[in-house]
Amino acid sequence: MTEITGTASLSAYTTPNPHLSVVVTVGVLRRRALRCIDAILAQQDAPPMQVIVADVDPAQGPIERPGIVYLPLPACDSINRAKAAGARLAAAPVIAFLEDHCVPEPGWAAAIHQAFLDNPGIAAAAYSFGNLNPVNWVSRSFLLLAYGPWMEPAESGPVPTPSWMNVAYSREVLENAPDLVDWMGCEGLFLHRLASQGARFWHAAGARVLHLNHPSLLGSARDSACWQRVFAATRSRVEQWGWFRRLFYFFAAVPLSPPVITYRLARRMWARPGFRGQLLSALPLIYFVFTWGAFSEALGYVAGIGGAGRNTLYIETGDPRGEPS
Repeated sequence: MTEITGTASLSAYTTPNPHLSVVVTVGVLRRRALRCIDAILAQQDAPPMQVIVADVDPAQGPIERPGIVYLPLPACDSINRAKAAGARLAAAPVIAFLEDHCVPEPGWAAAIHQAFLDNPGIAAAAYSFGNLNPVNWVSRSFLLLAYGPWMEPAESGPVPTPSWMNVAYSREVLENAPDLVDWMGCEGLFLHRLASQGARFWHAAGARVLHLNHPSLLGSARDSACWQRVFAATRSRVEQWGWFRRLFYFFAAVPLSPPVITYRLARRMWARPGFRGQLLSALPLIYFVFTWGAFSEALGYVAGIGGAGRNTLYIETGDPRGEPS
């Protein structure tokens, strides 16, 4: 795993031999961060937990909650580095990641723990996602774009892959990752690579999480553009693409990426009859956002990650997404 770029509050290790380590990435929006952390600490029937708070904006002052491991990361330049640093401190056999704009519902921790107990050998488990702010069409459509195949209501069972963020992993899987910093910024590719190697995944339907979504079209498009560039830059670098392939994808990204990604999502959602109406309603936003992001994706193939890595910090921990900051 990657090296830590901060010093943890070691006195916070109050849970010996935890069964579940939870890594929460937080930033400037303290009220939101505490809402997430408090919901984790309030879990009923939870296994022994270690809660690691990776703080990318420690200038706001330390977060103080009994029993947490507080990890200040003042020099962190991307959300994937924060997640990897938090994972490095994990002591449990299962490591569950949560963004601070999520709120785990009662039973979330117990459901994750049970999924790994009942399905030994799985590489990762997906959560079920609901909408924390269903205030408008944009917010509802963005949740479907980001987490559609894992939206509640859902049934537990095997899945091709979990979502691309907010996933619980076997610690062994992360320890064997060649460069966890890269993979935490490109989890979709990481999960597909694991699947190609025979890894199994499980949807823990009882691990319900409410997700705060962008209520504006601009916020949704900016989010997608940032992550599509991170994906393109990371994939082409990790897979050591030559310039011919980079240029091919540069020219192909804008015309081909939006229809391909939209089709893949629509195919999975159409298999869930209860969501077909929502899918049809969301398609205009989905196609627009992926088209906007395709220009950024194209840049990623030839110009690298640029400022997108640092932008992930704002998108994931600094954008209020319509809430009072």
